[in-house]
Amino acid sequence: MLTQPAPVETNLGQLRVAFPQQSFPVGQDAEWCVVSDGSNWREFRFHDYGKIYSLPGLYEKIFMEHLKSRSHLVMAEALALAVEQQERCLGDCRILDLGAGNGHVGARLHELGARHLWGVDVLPEARDAARKQHPKVYSGYSLVNSSLLRELRDFRVNTVICVAALGFGDIGPELFEEVLSVLPADSLVAFNIKEQFLNVLDPSGFHQLFMRLQFQGKLKPLKQWRHFHRYSTWGDPLHYLGVIARTL
Repeated sequence: MLTQPAPVETNLGQLRVAFPQQSFPVGQDAEWCVVSDGSNWREFRFHDYGKIYSLPGLYEKIFMEHLKSRSHLVMAEALALAVEQQERCLGDCRILDLGAGNGHVGARLHELGARHLWGVDVLPEARDAARKQHPKVYSGYSLVNSSLLRELRDFRVNTVICVAALGFGDIGPELFEEVLSVLPADSLVAFNIKEQFLNVLDPSGFHQLFMRLQFQGKLKPLKQWRHFHRYSTWGDPLHYLGVIARTL
């Protein structure tokens, strides 16, 4: 185990962010910090993304600067390489960023040459943050609702990327499967997921989903690898399983 980082307090405009010392590690979905606007301190659980997105720059301060989050870079670059290896052009791909959050995955893909990106998230705060922080990245940005699949068909999605959004009550297996159902054959799918969700005994349903999609001949993994996601507040490295697959 790495040495636990000391409490950190940094300035973010008028905000101050502190990561309190912990006497024992907590689960990834129970991590938290406290933030002050100069008058009082508020507690933020890391998976309360709506509240975090509502304070511009707070997500970046917590996850990128302190906890060294890398998944948005790792997965965007892996997808770009997979597109190149398939002798395709990233600029021609019509990419769905599923669980897009405030837009860092899309922004990196845009830097790499993607020109047709559509964001989707369950939170209006995520959509609002992406539009403010990355106004030129997405052709559109939808919330999960009854018209979502129609919008994706109208956009003619042929590539999907889903980064750190599967599990923990964010993007569930049913929604993930519905999104994959609108893809034409030979579409590329890139996602990462914490390995615990692929355990045969895990109740989330992701293990059963991926086994069934492969058994039914709907999804073929092309590459799988374990990569660094970010550090926990306890100081341990958190690893995810990255997957590049192709629809059949």
